[in-house]
Amino acid sequence: MAEQRLMTLSMMKNGKTEEQKTVIDYFAGEKSGCMKKGIADEKFDEIVKNKLNEYASKSRALSMLGIDSDQVTEIAPIFFHGFSTSLQGNDAEAILNWKYAFKTGKDGRFRTSAYDATWLFFGDEEMFVYSVKFDLMSVEKTERTDEYFYKDITNFATNIKTVEQQMTTVQKGCFGKSSAQTETTAKEIKKFYLTVPGSDFYCSVSGVANADAAIQGLKQKLREKKIG
Repeated sequence: MAEQRLMTLSMMKNGKTEEQKTVIDYFAGEKSGCMKKGIADEKFDEIVKNKLNEYASKSRALSMLGIDSDQVTEIAPIFFHGFSTSLQGNDAEAILNWKYAFKTGKDGRFRTSAYDATWLFFGDEEMFVYSVKFDLMSVEKTERTDEYFYKDITNFATNIKTVEQQMTTVQKGCFGKSSAQTETTAKEIKKFYLTVPGSDFYCSVSGVANADAAIQGLKQKLREKKIG
């Protein structure tokens, strides 16, 4: 399995941009000769920040929803974001097909190549949602817009999902010989859930320190709207 993933890693870099190749090396833990290739955790975080600015700015969210900021002043907009565990399909399929990679950095933070970002805007009678999911190792990106009437929302909640996954570390020795070791790890991803009859919406909040406080505020607003 490890050698198979070593071959898959090499194939993944074909046709990629230099930034995407750098991200792949970051997650693969590739070493070349006696020197480590790739980037530090802080540099990877900078790549994520730049992609967030490109894909998930407030102005882009409003534009995609087709609304103006003065239409959604009921409460301040909320921005959730964080590393995710899948762009499509279930987690087992994602790992099997290399849909995303993961790594625990030197700072102890769990990172994946898949990322979620979601804006929530609040009007008088409804909530507007813009969500984007993207992969840092490819051009894959999925955008979604939704509108939910407060009267139809039954719950806001958070859920912590523990995922056990395998990841291969690739090493090229000082004499050019390649080897690969597979590591199994269990990590937690925190998600926000919104429930309406017949449908659920969820997104990662692993990058937000005050997510629980924001969600409690949402629950209070929901109670006020339902009572009113």
